[in-house]
Amino acid sequence: MVEMLARAVPEGWQIYVKDHPVQFMREMYGEGSRDPAYYEHLAGLPNVTLVPRTTETFLLIDHARAVATPTNTAGWEAVVRGKPVLIFGQPWYRGCPGVFYTPTIKACSEVMNQIEGGYEANESRMDEFLQAIADRGVHGYVEPSMGPVAGISPQANVNPLCDVIVSLHQDVPHDAGAALKPGLRAEFEHE
Repeated sequence: MVEMLARAVPEGWQIYVKDHPVQFMREMYGEGSRDPAYYEHLAGLPNVTLVPRTTETFLLIDHARAVATPTNTAGWEAVVRGKPVLIFGQPWYRGCPGVFYTPTIKACSEVMNQIEGGYEANESRMDEFLQAIADRGVHGYVEPSMGPVAGISPQANVNPLCDVIVSLHQDVPHDAGAALKPGLRAEFEHE
């Protein structure tokens, strides 16, 4: 991702790279390690600067022309602050106005040219996106550690999630939903 960006950014732009805070936290599913050569390679790119993980994310976002991320929260934080976001994965906010899927150097370059040309976020489209989430979203969680944050017990979390899964499978026009058995909800509640 960083190499693609380094090749795609306009002349004179600088890329600031910050590792995700959980990168080295094994209990949070981080990689646990990276070879020093990885960082040496990135630092050796002429338009790349590595910043400490302790650097305030909002400080970086507020001073950036754009934010790039595989999928993480910094992308969402940036787009709600009016910054264009380049993503390389499939975050939940992928369809949000101002978020650009850029899996290739060509796609990165095209978006960078748009940004350099004066791209501005459309606040009313962002409001529409947020309203669509509020209208169609489900209050719940998929990571067990998020239960206390959401304020929902595991038992109360199961029903809305199962309802969404069932409704999605009912919309599939072939036999893909056959694997969803009537006893599924009971199996989840048991866990």
